Amino acid sequence: MRNFRRVFLYIFILAFIANLQGQSIFGTVREVNTEKRLYNISIQIFNLRDSSRQETITDSLGTFNLNSGKGIFRVVVKQEGFSSFVTVARTFSGDANLGFIELIDSSKTTGTAVIKAQVAPVNQNGDTTEYN
Repeated sequence: MRNFRRVFLYIFILAFIANLQGQSIFGTVREVNTEKRLYNISIQIFNLRDSSRQETITDSLGTFNLNSGKGIFRVVVKQEGFSSFVTVARTFSGDANLGFIELIDSSKTTGTAVIKAQVAPVNQNGDTTEYN
């Protein structure tokens, strides 16, 4: 009976330690056309259960790793000048490898913009009304 208790206690401790080791969400961010890895890209994860948020940036190799714990997370990857990327990651059964996340350089996709404006027919300047 004593050996049974020891074995049970040993298994319980191992299960508890295994549960403490948190899951992580990781991946690599690169530009879609050139496949150049992008650094200093903002990565945010939002826990869909309790709305908690964690944030990091990619390193010089374009990789990131966030310790998330178990759950379902919304992952948002964004940087000025690039399109945003949003996905959902599940970490119940282990780490979530997002692989290569490819962003589109939005400075190359905007093209030419033409802005037209008309002068307002009435302008209020202090207590004076000006008409065009």
